[in-house]
Amino acid sequence: MKSKDNELTSRNEQITTLTNEKNASETAKAKAENDLKEANAAKAKAEQDKEEAQQAVKSKDAELTKAKEQINTLTQQQGQQPAGDDKALKKLIEIYTAQIKQPTELFYQELSLDNNWINEKYGDKGVNYLDRLKNLTADSEPEECIKAFRIVALIKATEKAQETHDNYKERLAKLPANLKKVNLRTFNKIKDTWELLEGEPKAENNPLYLADIKEKNNYIAQIKNIINL
Repeated sequence: MKSKDNELTSRNEQITTLTNEKNASETAKAKAENDLKEANAAKAKAEQDKEEAQQAVKSKDAELTKAKEQINTLTQQQGQQPAGDDKALKKLIEIYTAQIKQPTELFYQELSLDNNWINEKYGDKGVNYLDRLKNLTADSEPEECIKAFRIVALIKATEKAQETHDNYKERLAKLPANLKKVNLRTFNKIKDTWELLEGEPKAENNPLYLADIKEKNNYIAQIKNIINL
């Protein structure tokens, strides 16, 4: 009788094991199907995002082409108009300002910089740096202004990184790990952004150019040194 009981118990255990294995298999199958569904959805969204990005690029290219055509037309009008008539020049500067405003604002925001810090770097935190664009001329080049601004913003970002490092350097060993990661991520973003910049901006007819720009290599070395400390 005992042998029969043991056999029954053994069979029940086998049934339980098989049932558990079956349930586990069905769960794994359901998970795999769900993962596949999510992967397909992610792929579809990525393709949609890519298409939207391509359309955005085409739209911006069209806007840029239109702006360049307007600039060329207005420049010709400026050359043809009598002295003292600056209507075309004002329109030209309006177009230049619009071309400069958005990319410069997005750039310092991407670096998590406060607008007042940028204004301060340009001389007065109470005066918006965009006010300097009143000094644009017909010979100004918006892209050169944007290039100059990017370097100035990165200089400010590097200075703020140095301030952050100096504030914590005496207690680095006691800093929470997550705060260390946040700071390091910020420092690396500044360094990586520096490395993306190409060429030197022109100073002529460039109201966003500052003398500090000539020291950019020193600031690049500075942020690298902060990271390696």
